[in-house]
Amino acid sequence: MKKRDWIVGFCLGVGLFTFYISAPLYYGSDADYAVPQIVSILQDGNQNLDEYAHLYGKQYQIQKLNGHYYDYFPYGTVYMALLPGIFLNAIYGADYISIHRFEFSIVLAGGLIALSAVFVFALARLQFLNQWKSMTLALYAGLGTGFLTTGSRALWQQTGALLVTMVTLWSLEKWRARRSKGWLVFLGFLLGFAFMVRPTMLSLGFVIFLYLVCAEKELRATLTYFAPPGLAVLTLFSAQSMYLFGTWLPPYYLATLPESSEPLSGIMAMLFSPARGFFFWHPLFLFSGVYLAYYSWKR
Repeated sequence: MKKRDWIVGFCLGVGLFTFYISAPLYYGSDADYAVPQIVSILQDGNQNLDEYAHLYGKQYQIQKLNGHYYDYFPYGTVYMALLPGIFLNAIYGADYISIHRFEFSIVLAGGLIALSAVFVFALARLQFLNQWKSMTLALYAGLGTGFLTTGSRALWQQTGALLVTMVTLWSLEKWRARRSKGWLVFLGFLLGFAFMVRPTMLSLGFVIFLYLVCAEKELRATLTYFAPPGLAVLTLFSAQSMYLFGTWLPPYYLATLPESSEPLSGIMAMLFSPARGFFFWHPLFLFSGVYLAYYSWKR
């Protein structure tokens, strides 16, 4: 991007971040213990929530495994928020952040989602849209979609998934423009990490893989650079899970449906829920990826 694009992107990100942290709406729920994990990592060097053991059985987010207490939900978004978490911890201190964890959850989520919108702007510029059109698209994403209503309200899985997705699409466009092997390595790392953020991000990885298979003639060379970083991240993820939980994948990834008199409604929620349903969040990338792969193959 040109110097002016950097300035516009910076102003866009700061403006959206200011709006996000000023907005009163808060969802909470699944993401309530993301910030305590950040505090635990920075203060104690571990990821358990033993400080909240008294809430076990009262808060569904807390699970007990191997004598310790952990958040039930995926950890990828927590890791993405660690860097700004270090900065906030240096200013406010761990105790203050723990007491005001809901407010800091919005601050951290707002920052990640504002950055996601900046990548929408950057992606549009790579597609040769002018600055006004690119900024309009980024503002629509930031204010008229789940960026605002879900992603910016707490450190959800969706928060991290949106940022990883935008960075992945931007990186894919950079690779298409330059055909640099370094971008393939970065893409492999991103897609491996995406699984840590949200299990259904496998669909994005599948589409990117399908596109690379059809778009690149030197398939073996492509996979040589693309696959190992992703597999390395997944190996570390499995090793961490084995160390913490004694299973190759965390309990969330292995969970069956909760006991319910209406199991069909649970299945429908996982597939079509506007908040987290598979077919709500991923059809655009799934069908656009298939189209791009077909178009590349025809060429």
